[in-house]
Formats: sequence, structure tokens, C-alpha cells
Amino acid sequence: KQGVVASEIREVLQTAETDGYPNRFAYSARTRQVSGPADAAHGLLFRARDYDNFYYFRVTNGGEAGLYALVENEWNELVTPVYTEAYKPGEVNELRVVTEAGRFSFWINGVYLFQANDSRFALGSIGMAVELVEAGQVGEFEFDDVRIAVRAR
Repeated sequence: KQGVVASEIREVLQTAETDGYPNRFAYSARTRQVSGPADAAHGLLFRARDYDNFYYFRVTNGGEAGLYALVENEWNELVTPVYTEAYKPGEVNELRVVTEAGRFSFWINGVYLFQANDSRFALGSIGMAVELVEAGQVGEFEFDDVRIAVRAR
């Protein structure tokens, strides 16, 4: 997504990645932007093959949520961002992704947002992302209560 600095995502992914979750799982985290610019965003990474290939469930402080795929370091918008009142800026918000092979479903604070279908990455790691738009910006984000529920085939 424009504004995401690949090296910043790489640093987050390196500290949070796990190896090869199955392709059927639920992944959630309670998140909060503690401080930083109003135009910052954050979210959940999943099915990360490496630092240039992964899915990104992105939320903004303005209450927009969308899905992106980084493919060979090129951003692809898979779901046009939608506005949701479920997201509460400055408060703790639960982000949730459920994967079922090539079908993904997304929630914020228990409110269903959208579903997407894509088969670029069948397996991969998980992580979290923080997005600051301009060089030199500083922000503090919390990711807590990270949960992964693996589903048998």
C-alpha cells in the first residue's frame, strides 16, 4: 500500500513471524494506536512467504479497512477500503482474519466487514504491520492478546 515502508514491515515481520501456519486458521489481535500521526495505519499480515509476498489486512484511524497483497514487492488492492463504525480510533480494537483455503473473512470488534477470494499464497507466516506515511514520523502501537486457532482439514 502506498506509504508502507518495506523495511519497516520487514522489521515487524522478523520479530513476529512464525513458520508455516496451515491454510485454515483464525488469527486475531487486540490493537491500539497509542500515539502518532492521524494518517497512520496498522493491521495483520498473513500467509507471508517472505518480506515481499504476503497479505495485509489494513485499518486506518479514519475507520477504513481493506485487504492488500504484496506480490514481488508490488502492492495489489484486493478489497477496496470500506468504512466501518466498528473501528474506534484510540481505543482497543480486535482485528480478526479467518482463512479457509483461498477464501478470507474479516472482522473488527466482532462486526463482519467483508470476504475475499485469492489463491496467490497458499501457506505462510503471520505478523503485524505498522504504517507511517512520512519519513521521520513516530508512533506507538499495541498488539495484544494475539490468538491463532488452527482448523483441521
